[in-house]
Amino acid sequence: MKKNIAILHFASLPNIGGVEILIDEHAKLLVNLGHQVTVIAGNGASTSPDYNVKVIPQLQSIINTNAELQNNIFEGKFDQSYVDCVQVMLDILQKDLTEFDTLIIHNMLSVSRNLA
Repeated sequence: MKKNIAILHFASLPNIGGVEILIDEHAKLLVNLGHQVTVIAGNGASTSPDYNVKVIPQLQSIINTNAELQNNIFEGKFDQSYVDCVQVMLDILQKDLTEFDTLIIHNMLSVSRNLA
């Protein structure tokens, strides 16, 4: 059965890194299996005609957008700015992920670049 699949990560191609290349290959593999794929990332751009890329800037590493918040999180300070950031993320993801059958979160839960 054909599925509408989203792959989430902090960044996608043309950012060059092992993970971004792996996500590109993963997306192409799923497309070759007949699925519709969208890579959802904090930064990047469409580089392949095989799958869609949706950029949601709030998904990128917090250090790129709010270094003070990132430092506070690393120090264990979860203040109102963190709570606000989490709420923004929830609102965005609840709105933008409803169309997908399957969601693959690529190492965002095990890497501390954006704990929100």
